[in-house]
Amino acid sequence: MKTLIKIFIFIFCFTKTVSAQTVGTAPPPTKEYLIKYCGNYIPSEYETQVGPMSIILKEGKLYRRLDDDNDKVLIPTSNNMFVYGDDSKRKVEFTLDNKGKVVSVILTRPDGEFILQKTK
Repeated sequence: MKTLIKIFIFIFCFTKTVSAQTVGTAPPPTKEYLIKYCGNYIPSEYETQVGPMSIILKEGKLYRRLDDDNDKVLIPTSNNMFVYGDDSKRKVEFTLDNKGKVVSVILTRPDGEFILQKTK
């Protein structure tokens, strides 16, 4: 019983909840670096739960844009990984080829992981 109490005290005192607002601890990428992620992305599978999306640069930050939705800010967690700023537990990871060109994005949501190919 004493061990359980010690574990509880440790967890309670030495852990904290991490939100999308506190995850962005990576140094902010430069505008020049972010520009290469901008463009249109389409699902790699024809019939999927995910539609096309665009990544845009606005006010020095990346945003995810859909036709029927407001822009969602993307907060950097590393050079190629970003989380949504709305605490939705979604993230995007940009994949690059061996020349450093962005070829796709992996969208991770609570309902699965989806790959979208960059078209331009």
